[in-house]
Amino acid sequence: MVLAPALQTPARFVIRPPLGLFIYSPRSGLKEKEMALSAQVAFDTITKFIDENGGNYQRWYTGIASDPKRMLFKEHNVPQSDKWVYSPCANEADSRNVEAALLELGCDGIPHNGDQKGTWVYAFLKSGQTKPKL
Repeated sequence: MVLAPALQTPARFVIRPPLGLFIYSPRSGLKEKEMALSAQVAFDTITKFIDENGGNYQRWYTGIASDPKRMLFKEHNVPQSDKWVYSPCANEADSRNVEAALLELGCDGIPHNGDQKGTWVYAFLKSGQTKPKL
């Protein structure tokens, strides 16, 4: 079992075998009305997607949003055909913890720079077309 970097909070995120749940991507077809996930499941979902799509965390950007589609496709200019993922968390504190763990793994992003009440964690593969905020 491999542990992700320790967080400032008592919670720890453990990288588990792939779950295959709630991956929001162009091919997933899942609805946004799915129930909010625990921080652990959201973390597992996003890391699984990144690992299956190259696994080089330094090439990915992560953040938090209350409207992940707007953030991805308008703010960051991510083409819908590119590699991206977002997952809901139960509350803003959980989304911040997941974001912090992804940043510790090497993803780009600005901690606590997303929507103040955002409960969706998102990640996308950076490209020449995307606009990550660094």
